[in-house]
Amino acid sequence: MHGQRLLAAVGAVVTFGVISVPAQDARRLRPATAARPAAREAKAPLPPTVLAHVNGSALSAASEGLPHVPVRLRDARYGRIVRTLTTDTRGFFAFRGVDPGSYVVELLDDGERVLAASQLMSLNAAEVASVTVREPVPVTTLVHELGQANSHAAPVRSAAAAAGILATRPPKDDVSPR
Repeated sequence: MHGQRLLAAVGAVVTFGVISVPAQDARRLRPATAARPAAREAKAPLPPTVLAHVNGSALSAASEGLPHVPVRLRDARYGRIVRTLTTDTRGFFAFRGVDPGSYVVELLDDGERVLAASQLMSLNAAEVASVTVREPVPVTTLVHELGQANSHAAPVRSAAAAAGILATRPPKDDVSPR
C-alpha cells in the first residue's frame, strides 16, 4: 500500500515534469550550458567631492585683530567639532576643504571655553564664506561705562528740555493700562 502511494506520487511528479532533487545534488546536475553570471560592469568613477571654504577674522571688542587665538568650526546640525586652528598675527583664519552644510565658528579662550560664536552659515559646494567673530565687551569695561551714567545723562536732559519735554521722572500715579 505504501509503495503504491509512492509510485503514484512519483508518477504525478513526472507527469508534470517536475523533479525534486536535494540541493547538494542539484549543483552536480546543472547543465554545462547554464548561463554564467555576467561579468561585473566597470562602474564609472564617482565625481570628486566639491568642498567649501570658510575665511574669517577674530576681532576684539574694540574691533582689533586677535592674534594667535584658537577658533574652531562646529557642524551646527550634529554639534560635532570639525576642526580647530589658531589665527595668524592679524587675527585671520581659513578653514579649507569643508563639506557642504551648516556651521558656526567659535572663538575660544585658553581653556577652550567658547567666548563668542559667529552667525549660522549654510555652505554649498564650492562656496567661500566670510565670517567675523567678535570678542564680547569685558565686564570691567561695562562697569566703568555704567558708572559714568550721570555724565552721559546731562546731554540727554538738555536735549529733552530743548524739545519741550519738562518731566525727567515718571509721574507718581501709574496711568498705563493693565
